[in-house]
Amino acid sequence: VQEAFRPLLSSFCACELSDQAVVHGIRVYHQGATLATHLDWADQWVVSATLHLRTIAVANSSELPTWPLVVRGLDGSAHTVVHAEGEAVMYEGSRLLHGRPSPFGGAEYAALFVGFVPDRYPERSGPSTRLTVNTVKGVKRIVLQAARVLFRR
Repeated sequence: VQEAFRPLLSSFCACELSDQAVVHGIRVYHQGATLATHLDWADQWVVSATLHLRTIAVANSSELPTWPLVVRGLDGSAHTVVHAEGEAVMYEGSRLLHGRPSPFGGAEYAALFVGFVPDRYPERSGPSTRLTVNTVKGVKRIVLQAARVLFRR
């Protein structure tokens, strides 16, 4: 998956991407699901893609429902994107708020998520980006340590 997406996302961001990708999925969402508006982790998901794999309609319906992805521009404007099965949406996941706030109206929606960081990231970035990435890594370490303590029971 990462080798298929690397040239596409590299062209999208006009940058070289690291060798490592983060791939999540296949995730399956069910009727009524929403995806909270969020930013992706700045240490792993700078350049992101969401691949729509499959939609299944509810029983007794021949119409496949859409489930729009809403991406907020840096100016706060909302951009609604509907993509068909087999299509991917590329975006700056750690920089642009995105989610699916409308409840899904079908039976199932399957998707795959891919994230890359630019080559030599964040070392070649500015100080604010380096600070953000290091802060994110620190927060993740704290959360993981807390989870280990909580779930030892």
